[in-house]
Amino acid sequence: MASSIFVINSNSGQILPPLEDCRLYRLNITELLSKPDVYECFFKVLSDVSDSEINREMLTVMAANRRHELYVLIGPVENWNGDAPIIYSAIQVCIEGNIADLPDLSGGKFSDCFFLFWDMVELVGVNILKVYALEQDYANTAVQLMTRYYNGDAAEDVLPLVPELEGHIFIKLQRRTWPLVHYLGVFDKPNLAQFDQWTSNGFSPIFIGKIQRLDKSKYRNDEKEVVCAMIKWLKDYEPLAAQNAMWSHPELFSIARERFRKFLSTDLKSIDHSFACRILEMEFSRCRPATLTERPWDEIEDCLIVRIIRGAPVSLEVLVQEIRTVADLYFDAVLPISFSEVDRSLLLLCGFQYRRIDEIMRIMNLSEEDIKQSFRRILEKAFDCVNGLFPEVSD
Repeated sequence: MASSIFVINSNSGQILPPLEDCRLYRLNITELLSKPDVYECFFKVLSDVSDSEINREMLTVMAANRRHELYVLIGPVENWNGDAPIIYSAIQVCIEGNIADLPDLSGGKFSDCFFLFWDMVELVGVNILKVYALEQDYANTAVQLMTRYYNGDAAEDVLPLVPELEGHIFIKLQRRTWPLVHYLGVFDKPNLAQFDQWTSNGFSPIFIGKIQRLDKSKYRNDEKEVVCAMIKWLKDYEPLAAQNAMWSHPELFSIARERFRKFLSTDLKSIDHSFACRILEMEFSRCRPATLTERPWDEIEDCLIVRIIRGAPVSLEVLVQEIRTVADLYFDAVLPISFSEVDRSLLLLCGFQYRRIDEIMRIMNLSEEDIKQSFRRILEKAFDCVNGLFPEVSD
């Protein structure tokens, strides 16, 4: 469900056309399957772009349910191999939500459900199951063109097609099939590289946590997978959000961040620390950030921190206690301050997830002395910041 959403097959050896020369089409899967001899070359092209993941069995399952759709990004006709176009990207999706006169989502190989808003309103969305491409730029272009289509924007004029294929397996994206589509969504691994790919396409995290694995036959009933659910709202959602402030994008993303923060020290403790820091530092809303209303340290602690900064002997346990105070302030976003990647990770692992020092040394490949020096840097920076916010009590 959440593994390798982007499948990049860079070993094709194809000469790739400019992105602006490519167009996106929806594939008529039923027509394709009904004439396997006619479209034999096309089956091979689909297999090539997907690194053999798209096969006739998968297409048969998709054809049996109108909720499943497959899009292909193709280039100019002069680049085609006879009557078979070269496919530079393909996107497999599942339409979700309460849609009249359509099969429900229970059962079936591709019925994984992204729908997370049961207590709000019945939404219709597009769950992106896979994105295949010869290069990442073509994957991004295909996602962007598909977004325009589901957003109800007018599609560009399509390229001319060879007569044998026109009106058969390619469906022009001139009018959206579904009357309402509220969002695009995807489940992916909580991985920094994958996260950057989706955010570059305008997606934002709405849920990070554990869900039941899709194929229960391979796993114990209680075994769950940690996933990051990303979402991109479409303009059909705007009227609903305008009716209720709790459904606004900033509010939902703020709730998502708080839930993620809450479980970082328990259920989500195994998540990569770089990914976790990125999520916690994201600006989920444009609301005015929280501010520090009082000093976090008393006079005794102030003196202690000064000793720490000056290099006086202090036990590691004392350092850890002060680091936890800074971690709470930092990840609550009440300190106008920035730290290096190493220092952020130490704040998360030690001050937020309460990991042991020996465990942190192993995870980050640091010595105990390295960690102590980083703790001193963190405390000095935080202490200077607080003194700047409360100058009346700092000497």
